[in-house]
Amino acid sequence: MTSRYSGRLPRPTNVDFAILAILAVTVVAFGALTVLRGAYLDRPMTDAQVYFRAGWAIWANASPYSVPDDNGWLFLYSPIFAIFMVPFANPPGGDAAPWFAIPYPLAVASWYALGFGALAWASHLVARTIERVILTGTWTGNADRHSLHQPWWFLRVAPIAAYLFVIGGGLGRGQVSTLVLLTLVGFAALLVTGKSFWAGVALSVGTAIKIYPAMALGIAILRRDWPCVAGFATGCAVLFLLVPYLVLGTDAFVAVHADFLGRIFGMTNNTFHAGGQENVSPDMIGFGPFLYKNWAILSAKQALGPLPDWAKHAHIAVSSAFVAALVIAGHGRFWSIRRPQPGNKPALLLAVALMTALMAVVTPVSQVHYITLGIFLHTMFIGLAWRRTGSAATPLWLYGIGLSLWIAPALNMEELGRISWPTVSLYPLVVSIVAGLHALRQQGVIDQSDS
Repeated sequence: MTSRYSGRLPRPTNVDFAILAILAVTVVAFGALTVLRGAYLDRPMTDAQVYFRAGWAIWANASPYSVPDDNGWLFLYSPIFAIFMVPFANPPGGDAAPWFAIPYPLAVASWYALGFGALAWASHLVARTIERVILTGTWTGNADRHSLHQPWWFLRVAPIAAYLFVIGGGLGRGQVSTLVLLTLVGFAALLVTGKSFWAGVALSVGTAIKIYPAMALGIAILRRDWPCVAGFATGCAVLFLLVPYLVLGTDAFVAVHADFLGRIFGMTNNTFHAGGQENVSPDMIGFGPFLYKNWAILSAKQALGPLPDWAKHAHIAVSSAFVAALVIAGHGRFWSIRRPQPGNKPALLLAVALMTALMAVVTPVSQVHYITLGIFLHTMFIGLAWRRTGSAATPLWLYGIGLSLWIAPALNMEELGRISWPTVSLYPLVVSIVAGLHALRQQGVIDQSDS
């Protein structure tokens, strides 16, 4: 039975309820495991303590970049992020915590819940934007197919299922990939609906968490979307300058930002350990580390060292080539040298999804949980396929992407004698990016201008 797809929440079947209940139990059980590993082991198996320790440093008038967690890892995020972590403040052994600080086990649980909530919100927001921009009221699809292939559910759940292991790896370690994903999806949703200034503000929030989301500002600059650029500048001024200055005071503000900028511009290698560790880690997936790790496997090296110069140069070259391909493929589709700019909203949405996925591989120190950013592009492929076929039929190659991401963790992660699963996980993401560039070319040149 085929009916018009309204994008509204359908009533789940009994089987739907059962599957969703299993998913809910899995999320809660994994959360309990995350708290156990992060709060109750002698060696905390989480990166969340890095953030919480930085929050304590802000409260204690110390530099957040000089107080390591119990594993020796140092904070390497923006000062505003450390300020936001003050309620989670976790002191080093023997020091006092603020009276208002959330108890550490509860803080780990809250951080996990926040990360999963960001994932759910991002998944719904990107699906809702696709429904409004790509799956318009004229699109009809099979809204009554088998369990969880009702379009509303499938568009939101299937991409998460495909990326489940990389998502779980990030959430289990307390990483911020889902928070960054939410800000980038918010940027895209606001941009395609004409709320350019607020799109820039949303992007500034992502940049305050991690620096690399600022790459997406290039799309606004290409389109000469100056309200978006103004929103980004305003958000950055508030988050990077005004709030830290009011909280820290002049002297601490200058010292903390000097420390932050110095460490950021020295981040080509893995230099964020108190012991001075500079070696490439096995789970790094940027183009440079990826090439170096494959070279190490082929040459039977016994250990990974610092990223060599040839790998750094290769990283810059390959990253630049992919970004250039996005710019070239998108000309006349989401941006134009001549005014007015194209009004091709599907192409613009796809361009942001592509840029989001590229962030996972062009960032020099990206790790396997960055692949979570590919969810946006994966969801776009589903929406574009449904629009092209006129039904809720998902291409088999997308199932192949999900299957490859599920198989990858079965591969050995530590020994150089085998291909590590972070290395293998990069392949489906690169395939998705190449397919996305092809899909962008297929959008066609649109003469309609933005209204």
